[in-house]
Amino acid sequence: MSALPSISTGNPSLFGIIRTDRDCRITEINPTLSDWAGFEADELVGKRFDALLDGAGGLYFDAHCLPSLEIGHQLEEIYLSLVTKSGEPLPVLINACRHGDTGQCWFEFGLVRMKRRARVEDELLRTKKLAVQGNEAKARFLGMITHELRNPLQSMTMSVDLLLEGSLGPLTPTQRELLESCQEAGSNLSHLINDILDFAGLQSGKVSIQIETISANDCLTRAESLLKPRIESSEISFETEYLSNDVKLNGDPRRIQQILLNLVTNAIKFTPPGGKITARLLATEQTISFEVEDTGCGIEESNLAKIFEAFVQVGKNETRTMGIGLGLAISRDLAHAMGGRIEVRSTPDLGSVFSLIFPQSIQ
Repeated sequence: MSALPSISTGNPSLFGIIRTDRDCRITEINPTLSDWAGFEADELVGKRFDALLDGAGGLYFDAHCLPSLEIGHQLEEIYLSLVTKSGEPLPVLINACRHGDTGQCWFEFGLVRMKRRARVEDELLRTKKLAVQGNEAKARFLGMITHELRNPLQSMTMSVDLLLEGSLGPLTPTQRELLESCQEAGSNLSHLINDILDFAGLQSGKVSIQIETISANDCLTRAESLLKPRIESSEISFETEYLSNDVKLNGDPRRIQQILLNLVTNAIKFTPPGGKITARLLATEQTISFEVEDTGCGIEESNLAKIFEAFVQVGKNETRTMGIGLGLAISRDLAHAMGGRIEVRSTPDLGSVFSLIFPQSIQ
């Protein structure tokens, strides 16, 4: 070690360097580290390296770093904090290596000042906390405002229904047409409010999921009965394909129906009159899949990663339809909450296939 060039003299460096004997007592320190720490070199020579560290850092060094140097002969990128002469913390990144034989070994430490790292970490934690608080506030606001919208909407819808039933007398064709238009708009707004409530609940972790063992065929049957009215008014053909040998899965039947309704409703939006939608069940030894296939406009590959983002609608302007882009985001989150997933494959101008996939229930 005595034959090595001295580090205690020379020009300032970007790195702090410390050399110690086998007992980790400092034998030499370069001017850069001396300047960082505020000590003169002779104040540190003879002291153990861990005397420069804060309490937790000293314990970590003795318990982990020193054994690693003894056995592995090196340390790589250990983040510790020195304590300066004035008592201020000095975050550093440490690399070290062991030289010499076991009986006459010594250690050399290279230190990089990380004065910004602690501030960056604190800022990241603060930003994360603010983001969490912001999401919670957004979810509360969405839940509150949609509840406030639901009450007057229900009153309006009931009034329109009563008028259509003739409670105030016969209607002219024009009056009936206007009321039916109001009824449809109210129904669309009700679906939108329900979507926002579900989205807010999923964001805050307050959506109820009731898992039970259920029949895959029964799930599709119930969904089909709810879908028929929507399909019949769309001028699109609809087919279902069931499993010849029914299988079981673990899920919430109400939420599975909700996802299937979302997927088929989405397919209706992007499939032109005369097109076709197929809802089918497929099973492997491990999984059960509900597939919704359409002959619609399809999705560009570059947009496949975006379609499950909340409040995002993709596609050309002429293919975009009413809605705010929550259906697929809600469906994905509900699937995850039940231990499933949603996958999509699509060919532009030919159509898309959305798959809701669950593990099979072990009988």
